[in-house]
Amino acid sequence: MSLIAVTDTEWRTRKIKLMEVFRSFISQLSPGQDLTKIALPTVLCHPFSMLELVALRELQTFNALTAINNYDDPLERMLQVTRWYMTMVRDEVMEKKPFNPVIGETHMSFVHNGGDNYTEFIAEQVSHHPPVTAFVVRNRTEEVELESNVSFKVTFGKNCANVVTAGPATIRTRSDTYIMDQVVPNMVIRNVVWGKKYIMWEGKVSIRCPESGYSVNIAVKEKKKKNVIKGEILLDDEVVFLISGKCGDITYYAPVDDPKNKSEFFDISNWDQAVLQYADEEHYQQFDSLNVWTKVKNAIIENDMKVADEEKKLIEKEQRERIKQMTEEELNNGQFFVKSEEGVWEFQNNITLDHLWNDDEFETMSSFSDSSEGI
Repeated sequence: MSLIAVTDTEWRTRKIKLMEVFRSFISQLSPGQDLTKIALPTVLCHPFSMLELVALRELQTFNALTAINNYDDPLERMLQVTRWYMTMVRDEVMEKKPFNPVIGETHMSFVHNGGDNYTEFIAEQVSHHPPVTAFVVRNRTEEVELESNVSFKVTFGKNCANVVTAGPATIRTRSDTYIMDQVVPNMVIRNVVWGKKYIMWEGKVSIRCPESGYSVNIAVKEKKKKNVIKGEILLDDEVVFLISGKCGDITYYAPVDDPKNKSEFFDISNWDQAVLQYADEEHYQQFDSLNVWTKVKNAIIENDMKVADEEKKLIEKEQRERIKQMTEEELNNGQFFVKSEEGVWEFQNNITLDHLWNDDEFETMSSFSDSSEGI
């Protein structure tokens, strides 16, 4: 069972005790210890994997992307893709971090949209150094699919942490293809050591449609502790609309020749967030996120951090041993994704989740509409 959508629980807001963090680090030190193998203490972790978090973010509002099929006009379709992207930069809350996925870890979940209409999410951790997650989200009824590789790097500055993301994404629909240079912008976590912690999206993302010639450039940044959005819709190289607003709030658009004539573009509060569903335990694969981290997850819930640390170290040690035994071919060929000559991990279309929604035995998680989890 995934805990990603559970918000009203003690472990969500459990205070971090610095002495426990210190003891966890000290217990791992020995003469000649390789510091790169020091495990992050579980007192700093929530009981779910990064793959579960990616699934939640991508599936919750994917229906904003499938709504592209409501439009015949290529401009309207680009505007709808842009509205969907507004859901990707909603407000974030950072309490603790998820587990770093181990190489070969997989995660699958889906959303039932009614009748025979389902949206499925399939992800695999295809690389450990650098860490890369490959995933696909698709609705075969609506013929809309998003495929991406994403990697994360964390750097620290003066009382802040920067989560730098990289990796392209491709959206395929009945009518068009949309190429994204980055699936999400970077994230800045302010007041990591002292002060009230808060999160800001920061950076630029572009989305272009080769078939229609339309594209959008979006920039997000902090301004007076507000996360502001600026953007422009272009046809070929000519700007036709301007976009402005705040992340997680209302955005507006206006014709470029009349920028003061703003109209509401998108209000995320009016968009329903979908309910994620998961397979029953009998369908878990060996390296499924819901299987790999079970003992660590249970120990964190029970607030037994000693056991949680021990179990987490065993998982990470086993991963290092597996990587040593893997051939070059195995490192470049995952279970569901294969690395191309260009270095992009491509979905092999060798699995569907049909067996899950044809099975009455699956788990349903409540909506996550009252809270979000930062990456």
